[in-house]
Amino acid sequence: MSILEAFETFFNPQNEDARKQASNFIEESKKQDFARYLYEMCSILNNEACDPQKRQMAGILSANGLRDTRDSNENSQRWWKIPEDQRAVLKQLSLNPLGSPEDNVRNAASVLVSNIAVIELQLGSWPEFVDMIVANVRQPNLFLQQGSLQCLGYVCESIKREVIATRSAEILNAVDSGTQSESEKVQESAFKALLNSLSFVKQIVEDDQHRNYLVNNLIGKACLSPNPKFKIIGLQCSVRFAELYYNKLSPYISSFFEITQTCLKSYVHGDQTSDEIVRQAIEFWSTIAEIEGTSTLVEEEKFTVKALNYVVPLLLNCLAESSKENNSDDDDEMDARKASSTCISLFSQSVGDRILPLVEKFASEQFASPNQNLVECAVLAFGSILEGELSAASIMPVQNILEKVAMFLLNPSSKKHLRDTSCWTVGRVAQFFPSVIRKTIVHIVPCLAPNLKLGARVASQACWAVQQVATAYEEDRGEPSSPFSQYVKDLLDTLFEVAYNHPEGSEYNLAITAFDAINEIVLLSFGDMKPILLNYVGPLLDELRKTFSAGDSVRLPQTCSLLQSIIYTIGGVVEPVFPQLNEAFFTLLKSEQIFEEALGAAGALCSACPRRFDVQAFVPYITAGIKSIQKTDVMITALNALADITSLGPAITPFCREILHTLMETLKHDLDLKVRPMMIIGFADIAQAIGEEFLPYFPDVMHLFRFAAEISVDAKQILQNEEYAEHLREGILSSYVIVLQALGSKNEAMIPFAKQVLEYIIYIIAQELTNYKITTSIMGLLGDIAANLGTKNAEVAIYMKEQQTLTAFIQSFVEDEDKKVRREARYAQNQIASAARAFGKI
Repeated sequence: MSILEAFETFFNPQNEDARKQASNFIEESKKQDFARYLYEMCSILNNEACDPQKRQMAGILSANGLRDTRDSNENSQRWWKIPEDQRAVLKQLSLNPLGSPEDNVRNAASVLVSNIAVIELQLGSWPEFVDMIVANVRQPNLFLQQGSLQCLGYVCESIKREVIATRSAEILNAVDSGTQSESEKVQESAFKALLNSLSFVKQIVEDDQHRNYLVNNLIGKACLSPNPKFKIIGLQCSVRFAELYYNKLSPYISSFFEITQTCLKSYVHGDQTSDEIVRQAIEFWSTIAEIEGTSTLVEEEKFTVKALNYVVPLLLNCLAESSKENNSDDDDEMDARKASSTCISLFSQSVGDRILPLVEKFASEQFASPNQNLVECAVLAFGSILEGELSAASIMPVQNILEKVAMFLLNPSSKKHLRDTSCWTVGRVAQFFPSVIRKTIVHIVPCLAPNLKLGARVASQACWAVQQVATAYEEDRGEPSSPFSQYVKDLLDTLFEVAYNHPEGSEYNLAITAFDAINEIVLLSFGDMKPILLNYVGPLLDELRKTFSAGDSVRLPQTCSLLQSIIYTIGGVVEPVFPQLNEAFFTLLKSEQIFEEALGAAGALCSACPRRFDVQAFVPYITAGIKSIQKTDVMITALNALADITSLGPAITPFCREILHTLMETLKHDLDLKVRPMMIIGFADIAQAIGEEFLPYFPDVMHLFRFAAEISVDAKQILQNEEYAEHLREGILSSYVIVLQALGSKNEAMIPFAKQVLEYIIYIIAQELTNYKITTSIMGLLGDIAANLGTKNAEVAIYMKEQQTLTAFIQSFVEDEDKKVRREARYAQNQIASAARAFGKI
């Protein structure tokens, strides 16, 4: 069978088995002889006697065979293995159909040629490509013009910026020529090529004359076109230009303002402006607002501030217009409604308080409307601005609007979409204005509670709102009581009912959102909550058994994690039900059904009831978790469980050899960056637990710390992941402090390693790799080394006294404003001086 015969068979719908065989033959031919495969496919693509659909498919298959993936350049490598003379033939065969009168054939050829061009241009080959495409655009053949521009657009979209930046002038000339064509298809391809080329025309943008032509004659022409397709592309170009060249936007902002304002007004007035056109007009202002929201510009220089009173009212009206008939946000696709609310939110982050009066006015008008869709869009607008930089002066207006929103949740006639958005808005107020929630809690909880029992969509949003309301009381965490305490039991009763028994629990992540809300309340840890939480342990154990038997993959891990949270919160209060909890957790550990959650829960139980917990039975599960190098979350849970058992102190001594060996062996592997700092702390936790019994393991651990320390200050490592290197430094310094203290009367074992530790500190200081936590750790560690080692060893004492880097660093903090830093710096300074005096150094 030839490729052509297989291709014909593939298009025969009568015989499915034959089609599969043909498809397999074609795929195998590509692997066996790629050059021949491309030649056969390109021949079909060029065959005008062949059905256009088959020609298109041949072009697509050829193009797909020349497109690299993000993870592999296998296809481009196969192309380069083809001899140069054969590549030249294939390139010509690919170019020929660019002028085909058949749209599908021409489009497929443009993709194929662009894929070849990207491969070749990136390695400096096919230098005549751009000149050839530009020449094609100037030919009288409109099909060739359109195919060539389309190909050029694909190349601009796919190729690295620096490869083709030097040809940007010729490309824009071709685009300009295409926009003046009599053919709409040619013009459309030209404008699309313009959009894709904007990322590498920086040199042109730097020239005033060329930039003016680009913006006014090309982008502006598309934006002002009566053709909706061209207008959309033009607006997309304006968005891209603003994103890439914001600092060059000022001379054109008035024009773009007029263009976008016209689009928004047309949509608001119902003049059949398409949703896509208005969305792109809104996207222009979203881009500006996002840039200015994170910039250091003074307020008066921001385009969003200057346009605020014109653009935001239009955005609000667009939101209202798009909400009149449809308030459903189920579809993930961006539409005018979502675009408007997003843009309003971004404006608020740029202009701050200035936006509030506009939204207040809009909300006041729409709240009076009998149309609940308009009421809902006003609630949405209010919720959208809460993330902005609103000052303390905004608290009262926010509270006033919130109280009105709460009434919509209590109103029995409120429809689902209004309740949904109102719950979301209450949650947003809790996120960004917790003080307002604390003032109005007496109204907020009663309005949220009934909505927890409604349909899944509203109930899920209400659960999220309750979770956020609970976070508004984080400052009371651990206190004996809180104003929120009086609502805890009723809310938990309702949330448990939702989590386990709501008939729509699997929809809108309702059950999971309910568990999240429960966990947030539990973690507040108010003292007066403990008896309430203890009463839930029995029912939760029943649910644990039921969901385990049923294999409920949602509620089983959530129940186990919730028990873990409750145990951590109530601590030893859980002891009366220790046997039942212990049996349940070890049953889960043995089953490995939810190993991670069971490991965390058992660790919590160990911490709460240390004298009754069987550590010997638990250690193998901890070491198994630490060895799970492919499962980072399991490793993290195991390391947290290790921290739990180290709270038992010397009782873990018999198991330390096994645990330390596991830690050391596991550290030899390529681990997730989050894990390594935790493992370093794990060694220190063991040292702290067993004290002087740690001495036999001490030298090996110190060598390991040295290796980790080198990684933490390695310039390449810092460049690749600064946050990881910083966390590693914090963990190492804290561990040095803990280990030194743990050695107690045998701390002289640290003397041979003292210089290693001090050189590490000096390097951190010299390279300015400190932060608050590192600074305080350094001060404490220096003081401890001087007090414990410097008084016993002259070399250590003198070295510390004479190192200018150390003494200058300490001196810079002895009068620091921060009390802790100041105290630690003075401690270090005094101990170093005292150690030096002991050996006659003043």
